[in-house]
Amino acid sequence: MRGDMAVLVLLLAGGAAWLLSASTAAAALWIADTVLGLVFFVAMVALCLPAAWRATSPWLHRGRIAAVSIGALSVLYLVWVELFAVNAICLWCTAVHVVTLCLFAAVTVGQSMGASPPQAPARSAG
Repeated sequence: MRGDMAVLVLLLAGGAAWLLSASTAAAALWIADTVLGLVFFVAMVALCLPAAWRATSPWLHRGRIAAVSIGALSVLYLVWVELFAVNAICLWCTAVHVVTLCLFAAVTVGQSMGASPPQAPARSAG
């Protein structure tokens, strides 16, 4: 299965993506970077739903900022891997990196415009 996927990625990205996925520098905790990226985007879809933005839990808002920050830091690391460890630029990866950085900017601006996470309603004594 991995061989078939590598051939597909090789055809789509001109070969650089295959080089990156085969690189040991592009895996964290022995999990392929493509799997981690998929998990990141699935989580960010859930964290960026309108209902999640309206939620009153401050932990949800902190989790969204933490997740998108980890994603942005991962992008910076993977760009370093592309430029200095593998010496190959993957166009598909670059598009994903741009989307991740735009998501980071949108979440950061969205959080700052909200000033602070909504607080839970205070309970009345009585």
